[in-house]
Amino acid sequence: MGKEIHRLHESGIPYNKMAILVRYNYQCKEILNTFAQQFPEIPLVSDEAYMLASSEAIQILIDALRYINDPTDLICRAHLALCYNKDILKKEWDWNSLKDDSLSLLPEALADTRTLNKLPLTELCHRLVEILSLHKLPGSTPFLCYIFDRVMEFL
Repeated sequence: MGKEIHRLHESGIPYNKMAILVRYNYQCKEILNTFAQQFPEIPLVSDEAYMLASSEAIQILIDALRYINDPTDLICRAHLALCYNKDILKKEWDWNSLKDDSLSLLPEALADTRTLNKLPLTELCHRLVEILSLHKLPGSTPFLCYIFDRVMEFL
């Protein structure tokens, strides 16, 4: 793989235009370790970028799951509203604009927490991705696939 990256780079493709896609997190760690040992001259993105915590889509999904589980958690709902508006809708706003009603800043489909809470976990996750348009966030697909795989393993 390293040799192929060298060949592509020598043919004029910049390193920052190349990517290695993996399905599972452990594969990423193995590749990073191999490149660090065998191809240290090839610049790599920090392994921190592959952590679930670095994905806005996953953080919004987790906030949404927490909110569905407990709609009375106003802090969770406010954080969900902030991230949804900032990351998905690209709206600039601050905590002061929140006032008392963060629910009005979220998609209407999230208001029916009782119905959503009755869905099986896998279906709920897929539905939340759809409602919140998480798949539209750049770079979110590998993280969403990973979390769906973990949910399926859990069940």
